[in-house]
Amino acid sequence: MRLTPAALVAVYDWDSIGVASEAMVAGHAATTWRTTGETAMAPAPDAGEVERFIASVARARGTPFSALEWDVARAAAVSVMTYSARCEHALEQRTPWRRTRSRDWLRTQAGLLLA
Repeated sequence: MRLTPAALVAVYDWDSIGVASEAMVAGHAATTWRTTGETAMAPAPDAGEVERFIASVARARGTPFSALEWDVARAAAVSVMTYSARCEHALEQRTPWRRTRSRDWLRTQAGLLLA
């Protein structure tokens, strides 16, 4: 936890803490905001939704993302889904668990964001 004399200002999850640019964090969040971990998982946001999410982060911060920051945010979104696809594949090899959400997303959406 991080405290000031007046208040608690932050609680850190040490399993997830890291240093990243705002653009990278926006890209990661853009593909995970619907994910709750429930069995009946909602579909991943499509490329248009990812871009609208990233744009909303830029509006909220009050400064537009540069072209490079947009590239970073889009690549971060694809990176999250690539990691998730690897997890899907690994789980299929050792358990009866079957899900292709991330792999399907990569096939249909990744190219739209990385074009």
